[in-house]
Amino acid sequence: MSIQFFIEGTPCGQPRPRFNGHHAYNPPGPIDAWKAAIAYGSRIHRPKLPLTGPLEVNLSFVFDRPKSHYKGTFLRENAPIHHIIKPDKDNLDKAALDTLTREGFWVDDSQVARGYTCKRYASRDEKAGVLIFISPL
Repeated sequence: MSIQFFIEGTPCGQPRPRFNGHHAYNPPGPIDAWKAAIAYGSRIHRPKLPLTGPLEVNLSFVFDRPKSHYKGTFLRENAPIHHIIKPDKDNLDKAALDTLTREGFWVDDSQVARGYTCKRYASRDEKAGVLIFISPL
């Protein structure tokens, strides 16, 4: 049983934890809205019981193109496809996997034994967000 869905929004990476004395905490910021979007949008796709065993999770993060990629209203011929600026791929993964774990898709994200992640810019009429594909191995 594979699960596939798209979450619309601006992808955001998990920031490094901050420390206040002996306690670690996550600073507030855009990550909170991104995780809320993933949580809200994923709920209708959540399995009745958490998935068990090894899993493959593929994540395709789509970012809005900056205006510099356009010449007038047309996409420049040499406009890049791959998103090679921050946020980092591993921070994007962490935010998405942690949220899906909290939402009950699986017991622990250590079950994710394989996966592909890409960061790219949106094509002409495409929305920013993340396409999530989950499959048992």
